[in-house]
Amino acid sequence: MKYDLISLRRSRPQSLRGLWFIGLLASAMGSAGCQAFVPCGNDLIYNAVTVFVTDASTGKGIAPGATAIITFRADTESHTFPMTAADGDGYASRFDKAGTFNIRVSKAGYADWNQSVSVSGDRCGHAIGVNIRAMLTPVQ
Repeated sequence: MKYDLISLRRSRPQSLRGLWFIGLLASAMGSAGCQAFVPCGNDLIYNAVTVFVTDASTGKGIAPGATAIITFRADTESHTFPMTAADGDGYASRFDKAGTFNIRVSKAGYADWNQSVSVSGDRCGHAIGVNIRAMLTPVQ
């Protein structure tokens, strides 16, 4: 006597058969970083340093009227926060390369704040941005 085997398994709809590949691709992008699939030389904007200005004694933002000077190699950029800026506003530098940045922040009634920060880069040399909190100390 000969018996035919009957499969009780439901067949998958055609549209789901390629999902394993999409899952594999998403997993690879997650482990390699999505930047691995973006070609170098793209027009994306990378901000190496974003500066936030706060009062060291209260921890509150004091951006209006503060000036941030960011130096990278031979280039320097300066930004004075307008008096209409929100206290917690930050300034995103226009530098987009990895390297060491020197940051100086000043504001009337506060001691100047200085710090050097090293910013890493991705495989194309673009900065992997960092947020810097300049904690200014009130002058007595």
